[in-house]
Amino acid sequence: MALFCTYEATFISIKQPKQEPRSKSAGANVPRQPCPDRSYVESLEERASALAFLESERSEQSEGSAGHPELCFKPCLYLAYGSGACPRRSSCSFCHLPHPKRAKLRRADRELLRQLGEADLLALVLPHLRAKSLGAKILLRVEKIPGADRVLGLMEAHLASLPASNALIAGVGKLAGRLARLSFGQLMHLSRGPGVPGVQAAFAALRSEEPVVQK
Repeated sequence: MALFCTYEATFISIKQPKQEPRSKSAGANVPRQPCPDRSYVESLEERASALAFLESERSEQSEGSAGHPELCFKPCLYLAYGSGACPRRSSCSFCHLPHPKRAKLRRADRELLRQLGEADLLALVLPHLRAKSLGAKILLRVEKIPGADRVLGLMEAHLASLPASNALIAGVGKLAGRLARLSFGQLMHLSRGPGVPGVQAAFAALRSEEPVVQK
């Protein structure tokens, strides 16, 4: 005869922890959803911070900014095209200040100038340099700049010492209008004037004497 074991009159009770009564004014505990615009706001904050840093970089004058805007060197590519901060900072030999609508020569014009000999090139560019020094082109000043006289006097004396050139190169006459739009510093670079004895030191002194004008 088989025997069976059974549990009788056995109960399992489950007790839940007592909950505090919720205040009538308390709202339901709804989980917070992430704000869809938060990432956009954060990106704007990061961009504003980057722009502020870039502006501080621009405001820090570099060695190449001396004499801005007429006598400075070419704009620094790091800042001109917004690619970031200049790693050389104040020691950079290029200008850190804005150059809106900076005039440039076309590639064909530059190739044409390379074909000119020293005498022809100086004879072409010197009248434009002289006009810049006498007019209201440098830092909006009308009076003559003594420093420019020192620079141009050395270049004109050097031109007078060179043998006359009879070279005829087509297209040179058309450059006058485009050369007139260039700055004093750009014309100095094109003229190869810094290679004339004494001119580089005189031009450096001129750049250091002229106050920087930020536009």
